[in-house]
Amino acid sequence: MKVIFLFLEKFHITHVVLAGLVLLVLICCPEQGKASAAITPDQCCSCHLDVCEQSTTKRYVHAPVLENHCAVCHVKGGMPPVAQQAGDEEAHEEIAWFARDCQENNEHWFELPSHLASTTVSLMAKVGGRKVLEQEVALPSFENAERFPPQGGMAEIFDLRVVEVKKGVFLTARIAWKTDRITNAQVLYGEDSLNSRTALDDRWATNHEITVAGLDGGRNYRFVAVSQDINGNKAMSPEMLFSTRAFFDSSRRQGENVPVPVAMKANFYQQQGRVFGHFEADYPVSLRLGSKGQQHLAMAAQESQLSRPQGHLELTDPHSLTITVCVSCHPQAKGVHSHPVGIRPKAGMHIPSDYKIMADGRLSCMSCHQAHASDNEYRLTRASRKDLCLGCHRNFG
Repeated sequence: MKVIFLFLEKFHITHVVLAGLVLLVLICCPEQGKASAAITPDQCCSCHLDVCEQSTTKRYVHAPVLENHCAVCHVKGGMPPVAQQAGDEEAHEEIAWFARDCQENNEHWFELPSHLASTTVSLMAKVGGRKVLEQEVALPSFENAERFPPQGGMAEIFDLRVVEVKKGVFLTARIAWKTDRITNAQVLYGEDSLNSRTALDDRWATNHEITVAGLDGGRNYRFVAVSQDINGNKAMSPEMLFSTRAFFDSSRRQGENVPVPVAMKANFYQQQGRVFGHFEADYPVSLRLGSKGQQHLAMAAQESQLSRPQGHLELTDPHSLTITVCVSCHPQAKGVHSHPVGIRPKAGMHIPSDYKIMADGRLSCMSCHQAHASDNEYRLTRASRKDLCLGCHRNFG
């Protein structure tokens, strides 16, 4: 099987032919299929032939589709395999990135999959998209990890502040706060009542920052910060106000003198069978963790309890698939010059049927972009950016 794939890739055989041959091998050689402990990402087309075939007919194809790396987006923990750039004599081992935090902070927390106990993972830190650290980190036996200190009651929310009110393509407000333990983050807001909410930021952190999008100018907004810890205890801040009558930016800018390499230390904690890694750097960085080859994906498939064909890799959730994964490769999409996602359309706004929305009515990256391939530049849902905007904002025409 492996020889067949290498041959096809060498001579650039199309994905349709590739999919057909994979299916033929699996039918004609059932023992070969049984020998595989888990379906590998490059076999996706054997079951999803229609998707693969349609993609090959389009002008603009998403890079992971073109490279036959469906796992990048669809598989839980299947972050993009990236060849090492160490410049040594090692073989081009791939790294499956299973956790990443695009926000630049001194501290990062990740919940670690149980099968990674007593293994070595790869760590990469970046500042402004530039790599400043790459190293291997040995994980302990999780049974011997230090226990979290007892955490009774709700988390404490403090240093709550409005960092920025800014007018880009849309009017946004950036809200930040801290917690005394690791929690997730969300903001409830509204003019007369707290009837709107941002998408949940499910990163574990003690420093939080949420952008509220789709605001109107010249208004006063009420808001509260909400944080829930790893034990399910939810805390809510006192209600505060911000105004969109004037714009400002009070964010603390970082200097240009980034220490290279950045110093990093790691500690590990366990809580009721769950293990968390705490990574602390001496300079604010974004961080990702990965394991070499397909070992992580294969082990994750064994841990999956989802009712899918035997050996099927565990799929990511809809929010991650249509928002989080996109931003992980396209961090510029988080800026004010991109359409906000994770929000619901304004009351009375008509959303065309070809603009896909999430099950709860919120917009995602896939509301404007085709997931796999399109004949439109940037894989837009409509032929031009103007037509795309006018699909929802008809009054702009």
